[in-house]
Amino acid sequence: MGLSIYGSKQMREIISAKNEYVRFLRRVRDKDIRSERHLCLIEGIKCVQEALASSVDIQDILLSNVEAALLGLEKNDPRIICVSERVIEVLSEAKTPQGVIACASVKPAEPVYTGLVVALDRVSDPQNVGSIIRSADAAGACGVMLSENCADYLGQKAIRSSMGSVFHLPVAVVDLCDYLKEFSRNGTVIAGDLKGTNRLSVRKNTCVVIGNEAHGISEQIKEFCDQKYKIPIYGRAESLNAGVAAGIMLYKAAELLRSTQE
Repeated sequence: MGLSIYGSKQMREIISAKNEYVRFLRRVRDKDIRSERHLCLIEGIKCVQEALASSVDIQDILLSNVEAALLGLEKNDPRIICVSERVIEVLSEAKTPQGVIACASVKPAEPVYTGLVVALDRVSDPQNVGSIIRSADAAGACGVMLSENCADYLGQKAIRSSMGSVFHLPVAVVDLCDYLKEFSRNGTVIAGDLKGTNRLSVRKNTCVVIGNEAHGISEQIKEFCDQKYKIPIYGRAESLNAGVAAGIMLYKAAELLRSTQE
């Protein structure tokens, strides 16, 4: 606790954006480094609060103009490093940084095969990935499974879009074909598809699959789907944003599941 993950000496204050530890944290913004070290940067008051309330291992918390009490922390919390606004600026991906960035160690989750699950097939926009994780959390889903070519759910944009929900439920990167093949043995797999029907049926174990923003679900993945569901379009738009579509399908599936349990 309280020792920086970079080096062995605890650092209490950093002013320069060229500091060696700041340079290391900038490298954590790279997906390959995040994956190799199981690290991520969490920015914004709400997301850091959610991470602190979870089982995530917070290594360091960089504060510029934010009071420790706002995060529920004591001023002398050994994880806190006081930094300049410039340090926050070079590490942040937000247009208006909130003055707090945490570095955390996040271990990969195990795949989930029971309950309501959402699987993402090549969803490329990190903000869509984050918003779908948030919707899954709100709908009471048991996990979110991502194909290997999805946007990184531990990227700063995805974490911000999830509003911290990424720390509330299991999120795993899987071989999606293998995962759906296994899931379908004891559950049903539903694909969001513009060529599907408006009828939706669920089982105790239900996986909702959301495809790529431009190309939808791949033909290879469709082979493992038991149902193809089309969200009704009443206006002139041809389709819905992937994040919005996921929210609608998840809530419809959640309501049907709850009605069968009553």
